[in-house]
Amino acid sequence: MQNQKIDVVKRGTVCKIILNDPKHLNILGAEMIKDLDKTLRKFSNDSSCRSIIITGAGTKAFCAGGDLKYINRLSGPKEVAGFVDSLKKLTINIETMPKPVIAEINGYCLGGGLELALACDIRIASSRSTFGFPEATLGIMPGGGGTYRLPSIVGMGNAKYMILTGERIDANEAFRIGLVNAVTTRIKLDAYSERIARLLSSNSQSSIKEAKLALYKNSKPDYSAERDGFIKCFKHRDRGIGIKAFLDHRPHSFDNG
Repeated sequence: MQNQKIDVVKRGTVCKIILNDPKHLNILGAEMIKDLDKTLRKFSNDSSCRSIIITGAGTKAFCAGGDLKYINRLSGPKEVAGFVDSLKKLTINIETMPKPVIAEINGYCLGGGLELALACDIRIASSRSTFGFPEATLGIMPGGGGTYRLPSIVGMGNAKYMILTGERIDANEAFRIGLVNAVTTRIKLDAYSERIARLLSSNSQSSIKEAKLALYKNSKPDYSAERDGFIKCFKHRDRGIGIKAFLDHRPHSFDNG
């Protein structure tokens, strides 16, 4: 199965969902989010699919974040809220779906792409992968659950460092702090992910469903603070300065006086 933004490859009980926009580093715009959510919901109800892998097409990126050109065109709190709510809904659907979901990460895993990976149950990365939340350098902040999921996975100190500095970390550092579960070579990445997916497929599906639900209920956050903060960022001139400079490929600074 395939459409403009999503490809699907099914091998036995393992379904691989591929973000298919390598020219733009598989970024998350409205269409990509909609297509990915639709595909996930389809496989959530498919009994022949017992485990899911999400990955990105090409060799450069799993997902380099949100579509900044699209985001920068959003006008008014209602449109901004619509975008952030669609991303939040997607990540919650991944987190709560009854099938185990693996993020197979090669290359850039940034911003919204990292939020997508954080929502998955297991993260496996190639040694070439790069992780980060660059939003603070753009005048915005994570809006798809990053401020909630990252601390629960890597600890508050590491989460604050990544979110507040905007600095990127490599795969070895991501493994050290627990952001990813395993690191392998680019060549072995696909086989490694599929081996784990087959292992998950062989386990009790009812047990996995109930365990995932219990884990979600035990950690279910209130996303309103993140949502409100993301919308407020769009009211500040820093957002226009940061994103426009990034899109124009030029340095910038914020007037923090």
